[in-house]
Amino acid sequence: MLLLFSVKPHYAAAIFEGRKVFEYRRSPPRRYLPGVALIYETLPVSAVTGAVKVEEPFSLQANDIAELEPDIAAYLAGARAPCAIPILVAKRFGTPIPFRALLARGVRAPQSWTYVATDFLPPGLF
Repeated sequence: MLLLFSVKPHYAAAIFEGRKVFEYRRSPPRRYLPGVALIYETLPVSAVTGAVKVEEPFSLQANDIAELEPDIAAYLAGARAPCAIPILVAKRFGTPIPFRALLARGVRAPQSWTYVATDFLPPGLF
């Protein structure tokens, strides 16, 4: 299984350009980290556009959150177990996997993250 993260397009661009080196979540995934995660870009892209190698998530405290960009801090506000997931390497796919291909396999677009079969990852990517 692989993790599938739902990410807004401007954050996905920052990840693939190497400007965003942490993925922030309101709760940590329970399995498959460290490892590889797929990036699902939300509307208007609506496709899996790449993958990242990630490390084990670490917990964030209130003072850590206060130092983040305002929109990220607002997203994490009130979370029971906010975390940061270090991104080691990011690779954009040559051909994105469209949302309809996910639906055909019974995968719904996640609110935050979900798990998908490993065959969604193109061979030889990492």
